[in-house]
Amino acid sequence: MQNIVITSSELIQIELNNLDIGSDFIDNILESKFFEYNYISEQISLYDIDQSQIVLDNTTINQINSLLKNTNLESLKINNLYPHHFLPWKINSVDTLTLHGNIINTCATDLKHKLNILANEVKNTLPYFAFIETTKERLSLEKEVNDLYQEILKVKVDFITDEIIDFIIEKKVKHLELGWFALSENDYKKIETLNIETLSILYSFNTQIKILPKSIKDLSILGNAIQSLNDIKFKKLKLSNLDLSNNSIQDDITLNNLYNKIENLSLNNNLITRIDFSKTSKYLELVDLSNNIITNDGVIVPAPCNHLNYLDLSNNKLKINLDFLFKIDHYFPNLEYIDLSGNVFLDAFGKTVLAPMAQENQIGVIKDYLDIIEFIQDISFEDLKNSIQRYNETHYIKLVWDTRNSNSELLIKEIHFYLKNYLKFLTDKEKFFFAEGIYINLFNKNVSILINSDNNSISLEIFSDNQSCINDYFYKYLELLHDIIFDITHQYILPVIQTTENLKQVDNYFRKVFKIDTKLSKSSGYLIKFDPQLNNYALLLSHNVDYKDFRSDIDKVMFIIISSKTTIAYTLNEDNKVSNYMIRSSKKKLNSVTIRTSEDKENYKKALLNPYLGEIFKETDAYLGGDIKKKFTLIINTNFFNLKQENQTDNLYLNSDKYIVDPNNSITEHSKVVILLNQLVFEPKK
Repeated sequence: MQNIVITSSELIQIELNNLDIGSDFIDNILESKFFEYNYISEQISLYDIDQSQIVLDNTTINQINSLLKNTNLESLKINNLYPHHFLPWKINSVDTLTLHGNIINTCATDLKHKLNILANEVKNTLPYFAFIETTKERLSLEKEVNDLYQEILKVKVDFITDEIIDFIIEKKVKHLELGWFALSENDYKKIETLNIETLSILYSFNTQIKILPKSIKDLSILGNAIQSLNDIKFKKLKLSNLDLSNNSIQDDITLNNLYNKIENLSLNNNLITRIDFSKTSKYLELVDLSNNIITNDGVIVPAPCNHLNYLDLSNNKLKINLDFLFKIDHYFPNLEYIDLSGNVFLDAFGKTVLAPMAQENQIGVIKDYLDIIEFIQDISFEDLKNSIQRYNETHYIKLVWDTRNSNSELLIKEIHFYLKNYLKFLTDKEKFFFAEGIYINLFNKNVSILINSDNNSISLEIFSDNQSCINDYFYKYLELLHDIIFDITHQYILPVIQTTENLKQVDNYFRKVFKIDTKLSKSSGYLIKFDPQLNNYALLLSHNVDYKDFRSDIDKVMFIIISSKTTIAYTLNEDNKVSNYMIRSSKKKLNSVTIRTSEDKENYKKALLNPYLGEIFKETDAYLGGDIKKKFTLIINTNFFNLKQENQTDNLYLNSDKYIVDPNNSITEHSKVVILLNQLVFEPKK
């Protein structure tokens, strides 16, 4: 056991629900039982997070100590208890210690009778959090709860005991999280003595945090109703990460006032109206300002911030137009991620493209849009969209080489070099360059060619209203780029191709070049075919008429059993289950392709073992139920499996333990697939 939870047996189900759905602390506190049970109860439970199971239920700390004796834990969470009564002293060490409680019930027992009225008021107020829709509502309700807790704090005794401090020191805790405890000044003085790397304080409703350990690198203070950065003495700390989310900070934030070594700064869900990027530290890489009330005038950027690569401005009061996008592109030239969703979009591009991309990275589409605007400054977005549609209705080709395992920057430079001689014959008006590639517009032939690196891929796009031009440029650049990519990567990389309907002859030529034109007897479709919805190649899983050539993303195909008459493909579902989708009643196998001849069998294997697929598939022999007399051919996806030779036999192992067998396989007419201890075993159906 590496990651465990110790909690009250009465509340173990609440803890399991929180682990399953990743709920926030506010969801926990809304549970009525959270207020009503008695902390004095000695009945506790031990939960193993890695195995997702209760190890000990209705037990005692002595039994837990016996079980955990001499173990080295990665994380320990003590939830809804007086922590100093339930510390597992028999462990050797723990990296991360999380202590979560309840402010009311963790007050001194002899004072609880004074808190009944306050407790009832809190219980009646907190459920309203479930109905919050706006920042204003959240702040109003938090103020109401905060005022109640301030009354509670007046009767609160110290929470951090000497036993807790001794445990943290002795067990070499590096990361400490304290949630839903009202910490006193004495508590902070004790915390200051600790030599820890990370400190998280969650929902303590203490707005004055003046004393912090000098050793910490990461500091998170969430949900404490802090109104100003001056409430926290962090500037003398050598922080790398600072998270002050879910507070009530109203300061005008000037980033050069922060300690100059902070790399990641999270200030989301506050009341910030102004952010000044003047003299931003070269170390600052990430800034999260989502869910504030920042306006356009509140974004102050006098000079480019070259080191910032992540910026979240979603759900503010910004008005997004072309000028704002150019400002972002100019002053944050090295951004790799930006989110502007939840703001007001003033033009068609923002409304139709950016607005639907909530909590998604928008930097790629923004840069592409601005690149186009630079060349066509006088054309509106609607005109541009119509122009692209017109091209697509005539002749359009796009090829994409996925170079995830290669150096795409080197590849682009090499492509530039090979094109140099061609480009020098173009006039200045016909030649354009931009950040990531080459854009060529041959006005006399109405051809546009884009060679571009995007998401570690190389793409070639050609569109024209003249088919002869398409043919000329396609054949020329297909061969050129194919040779360049192979010379640099020493890999056979199969590009994805998209064409309009009127360019089928080009698609057929492409298939012969890359030898992916394999068909089976009495089948009109290719075994491997590009699927525009997947934006990837799909493998034929069934050519039964009823299912109209059912296909699957080729990257989702885990393995295929090949017999003398049939192939049965097993694919990966969205929930990481292996399934072959057998249909018993009709005796038609959806993931089954009929092999009519020995040539069909060889063609099927040849298609999957094509080196242009990146050599992800490999052929091996397998044995039904381990019986060497029952041998069959198995083609595996090496992204999921690896082969190990043991006792002169190739045994198949999963690359990880996260894939499980779909229970539906138990009704298959074929052998059942079972995964045990990361090993794939085939057993005949009993």
